Amino acid sequence: MISTIVVSELLRDVDLDVQIDLFDVLQKRFIIVPFCARAALECAMISKQHDMKHPKQDLNSFHSNTAIKADWMILATALANGVEILYTEDKALTNMAELVKDRIAVEPIPVPIQTDLFEVLDS
Repeated sequence: MISTIVVSELLRDVDLDVQIDLFDVLQKRFIIVPFCARAALECAMISKQHDMKHPKQDLNSFHSNTAIKADWMILATALANGVEILYTEDKALTNMAELVKDRIAVEPIPVPIQTDLFEVLDS
């Protein structure tokens, strides 16, 4: 499962002539979930919880305000869809998820093990 917010961030950094093809591949390989009403509620709740727990913390010191909002939306989308493990390399998102560690685990993106595709044919 992948959030539409993540898809947007990914496609933003790709050349225009490749965006549609990459989007088509993502749609074939992942369930793409939108930022829905339930995610909006989750986003408001967890960001408010964070502000109450860390009233003087300035997240802007290490992350842009827009990126912070996107990270809250990504985390909220995962929570709203019952995701058990959020895979990310984003340190700020990982830190934000600490607030809800009882509801979702965060792990680095696994690197697939490369195997010899022709090994099966030789057997």
